[in-house]
Amino acid sequence: MKILLSLLIGVLVGTVSLQASESPVTLLSSMKLDSEEEVRLAASERVVLFEDDFTEPEMSEAWTLDERPFDLSEESEANGVFSYYIEQGVILDYQLKSGNWGGGAYLSTTGYTASVTKPLIFEIRRSVYSLLGEGARCSVLIYQGDGSERRIHFSDMNEGEHQIGWCYNRLSGESGDNPVGTGIVMETLQQEELLNYGDHTVKMVVNGVSVDFYVDDILGASIDFPVTEDIHFGFGVYAQEPDDMTYAIFQEASISQEIYEEGFPIITTQPLSQKAKAGETIALSVEALNAEFYQWYKDETAIEGATNAVLQLEAISQEDAGSYLVEVGNDLGTVNSVPATVTVISSPAGEVSLEYTYTEESLILSFTGTLQVSEDGINWSDLTSAQSPYTVKIGEKSRQFFRAVN
Repeated sequence: MKILLSLLIGVLVGTVSLQASESPVTLLSSMKLDSEEEVRLAASERVVLFEDDFTEPEMSEAWTLDERPFDLSEESEANGVFSYYIEQGVILDYQLKSGNWGGGAYLSTTGYTASVTKPLIFEIRRSVYSLLGEGARCSVLIYQGDGSERRIHFSDMNEGEHQIGWCYNRLSGESGDNPVGTGIVMETLQQEELLNYGDHTVKMVVNGVSVDFYVDDILGASIDFPVTEDIHFGFGVYAQEPDDMTYAIFQEASISQEIYEEGFPIITTQPLSQKAKAGETIALSVEALNAEFYQWYKDETAIEGATNAVLQLEAISQEDAGSYLVEVGNDLGTVNSVPATVTVISSPAGEVSLEYTYTEESLILSFTGTLQVSEDGINWSDLTSAQSPYTVKIGEKSRQFFRAVN
């Protein structure tokens, strides 16, 4: 039995074989205690700042076309043909003629302000994504100003005929920026039902400290992005090589703002889903303002003694697999985090396994059996001294493949 992992351009890219509304909306978060005691709910108002269902014959002046390439550096040159038309949404079409990673995006003309107590929410439906050629990106974007100094592209990406999936590239002036190249893959979004080039709703929640990115309400990543003013949102398509073509349909865009009452608890960083091997230790964590108590739940049942911002699970087994969330509160009310899924990986005797996780600088391989490496995917050599977990520094090699064998 063999399990194969592809590492391309220093980043995992391949496969594991094996307008406005005047009426605010009041949002409530609820969790019932085991005692059935009623809890006062932490309320907020959500005000819709902008909506566009793309039914007018021309693009609204609320959007500005940006035909700069994906790489905004002065050295980058890319030319192509960008077009759009409106039919059951806005259809974007791009063919690259020269250079690399050319494309176009529509950015919100208005810049918005966000803070922890007044976060912004951008939502848009991506109903179709298609490509012809080597590679493409179907992206949603957040920029400060013109994006030349601070931006994040979230993309459903293909590169070199490999499907990368949902990933991101960030330029923020912070450690770990990756403004160009293959995006950082969001592991929780590497699910078959999310990698079908089909109909998905994507969302960004921006609070002046970080950006949370969701696909179909599944949290992919919470990324540092300390921007509070002149925030623009957008959507677009990009092609990798000359003659590559890409096409996407977007529908139902909206920008709204959630306004919390003073003193209520506010979650600023959500817990993230995790995968780990049986026997390992993991930690789920949340960050919040105005929090006086915490209560963690697994599959909607309160976990006894789990009353801190961090929930540590030691020597995990299949009994620990499930959906976790944390209730955060004070004497004014409570608010719940988004669910985080814990997946426990078991390795039956006699079988091999190969799993991976990312940091911004490394690929970490967890395996059983013997780990092998190849430069071409054909000729393999054993990494006899490799022990699980095995760390690969991203960027050390232009192309590597890994597999686990008996």
